[in-house]
Amino acid sequence: MGCFVRFTGVLALSGLLIGCQTTNVEEVAVTKPLPPMEEPAIWTVGSTFVNQDMDSKKIHEFEYIARNGLLVTSKSKDGCITVRDYANPFSQNVKWENCNIDGTNVITRLDDNPIWPLKIGNNWSYGEKGENVNGETWETVRECEVEKQVKVTTQLGNFDTFKVVCSDKWTVRTWYAAPEYKQSVLYTIFRKSRNTTRTYETVSFTVN
Repeated sequence: MGCFVRFTGVLALSGLLIGCQTTNVEEVAVTKPLPPMEEPAIWTVGSTFVNQDMDSKKIHEFEYIARNGLLVTSKSKDGCITVRDYANPFSQNVKWENCNIDGTNVITRLDDNPIWPLKIGNNWSYGEKGENVNGETWETVRECEVEKQVKVTTQLGNFDTFKVVCSDKWTVRTWYAAPEYKQSVLYTIFRKSRNTTRTYETVSFTVN
């Protein structure tokens, strides 16, 4: 029997984007410090995940459809297929198809710093080199850090979380990882060229 979590109702987060602020999430100090967060298990085939773009209100639904070692393939309801390498958490997908334009990404760890268990001050980095089917290439370094512990409010409730921030040439991505659910309950992406932030909340998930 899988684990199922779902919200009822919609609760929008408050907060404004000011200047170069990279998230629009209201953060509150945790009441009690969290112990380090252990690495969660990899989800199995048949697990599902749903999040909502809090700007457009669009719902995104994903199903895990295949696994090969630490490479996990998921498919969105609109047909976009992505492959993620769980050996490199908080990194970009390594392959995607039927997602506007197909492409691949080679990810390399640039250090031996520990990621798990998550605790304040952990930091690590990746080198990323990608190419799409049109022959366009890119290269960047993604630097990640567990910045702090904060309480956030989402559609699923109130959560004490680890704030994980990863910055590369074009974006700043932030995950709010909740030990209670052993996953991120909130995710933001700040695009430097546009000076804009989009926020995604976890709506529901099932784990087989």
